Amino acid sequence: MSAQESPALSALERSGICKLNALSGPADIGPVLKTFAAIAAGLDPVERQLARKEAMAALDANGVKGVASALDAALRLGSSAAEGDRTPGIAFEEPAGWETEVDGSELLTNIVDLINRHVSVSHDAAIAMALWVLHSHTIEIAYCSPRLALISPTMRCGKTTAMSVMSALVARPLTVSSISTAAFFRSIEAYKPTLLIDEADTFLNTRDEFGGVLNDGHGRDGKVLRCDGDKHDVRAYPVFAPVVVGSIGRLRETLMDRSIVVDMQRLGPGESVAPLRRRQRAAATATKRKCIRWAVDNLERLGAIQEAGVDSPAELNDRAGDNWEVLIAIADTVGGGWPERAQGAARRLSSMAANDNGAGSWPLQLLGDVHGLLNGELAGQERVAMAHLVRLLVAMEERPWSDARNGQPINTAFLGKQLRHFHIKPKTMRFAPKPSKGYERTAFDDAFRRYLPSEPVTPVTDAESRREVADRDGLHAASVTAREGTKKPCESNDVTAVTELQGRYLAAIDTCMRAVVIEGDC
Repeated sequence: MSAQESPALSALERSGICKLNALSGPADIGPVLKTFAAIAAGLDPVERQLARKEAMAALDANGVKGVASALDAALRLGSSAAEGDRTPGIAFEEPAGWETEVDGSELLTNIVDLINRHVSVSHDAAIAMALWVLHSHTIEIAYCSPRLALISPTMRCGKTTAMSVMSALVARPLTVSSISTAAFFRSIEAYKPTLLIDEADTFLNTRDEFGGVLNDGHGRDGKVLRCDGDKHDVRAYPVFAPVVVGSIGRLRETLMDRSIVVDMQRLGPGESVAPLRRRQRAAATATKRKCIRWAVDNLERLGAIQEAGVDSPAELNDRAGDNWEVLIAIADTVGGGWPERAQGAARRLSSMAANDNGAGSWPLQLLGDVHGLLNGELAGQERVAMAHLVRLLVAMEERPWSDARNGQPINTAFLGKQLRHFHIKPKTMRFAPKPSKGYERTAFDDAFRRYLPSEPVTPVTDAESRREVADRDGLHAASVTAREGTKKPCESNDVTAVTELQGRYLAAIDTCMRAVVIEGDC
């Protein structure tokens, strides 16, 4: 077929793509790709896809590697009108890559700074999120895509703000609060987006099919089969894509196993983060442009490092190793101190995820009831046995603890599971007549301060500890300094509902304690 008969081949010839070779640098490649995109913008959607296929084949044959993401970015910018015709309401406005070469270590440091400026997460979580941002820009050579799970025990813990920050940085963000299975795999095929699924707890755990598809998309070969067209021909749709999931409470275990889990906690008194407004978004766009440029310049080297194999921490299980190898490979490509930071974050975050037995709808209720008991019946006691605390909770009238465990009273295992989500862990202590598991009163202080702000505890910020770690790793400490007078946009100090419940707890304690105590709950 001649160039005159094929619009795709004509676009190749007119743009000069066929003249590029392995010695061509970014200064040579960029203008050619933009010219090709401008020509392809005039083609219909089918011809445009064929033109892309021919372009990639020509580039590969001439030894030009690692430019697929740059070509796609050029095509998206050049054909946004055509994409709008194909699917009204979905438009991607990806910026051009940075004009000059980008230092990867400085870039990751800047991303960590930006995350810590606007989101209250641990230092390890910020490192994981920064590496995951670059992962979204290098997805085309990744062999798996760990889900980034933003998990909180209740509302107003900053998930939506974290989603906004990630949306400003990742490649081709598509943010949704609900999505069907069909829309999921069709959008992946059509647009190759980074999916950001907020409020997943409202629908994901009850939809087995979608959960299965989301699991399958963890690996590059993940596909779903569907019958299409009048003849019901069987067609395979790819489901491999980077996905961020935000949820109150844990997701299904199979999805958690495929995720890098970021623990979201509510800001305590004295802690603050800066809102993400127009000026900050402009700064984030500049950082994203650097991500695009870094990905174009380093895809080949990153691919070679992945092919050679990455040493993930020995403590990680097989699935966690797969999740982290992708991010550690990026850290190894960047160099500097980032391989060690990635390895350390992998060990600590994976250990936390392994020890977290999850939380459903109970944690905040339980924390409020424990608060009432420690300031009422148990006031003045420096420690309390788990078994005794369980008995007091079960005896509380009009509270759910007498049948919360599948119709049975809660036990110490249930108590420990819910409180661990707030990082409250029991210790072995001396209680008559023998040692048993219990809690120190001070173990609850941080959780009470964050979730029950009426508790008169001296404010302590997490900024100092994060600053110490940042200084240790050589990152900018300024990014984790608490900013006075600023609050997270979706934070609230309205605790009316909590204080009303506490009043009811305290008023009922005298009569509750006379109730029959249920034994055998350990």
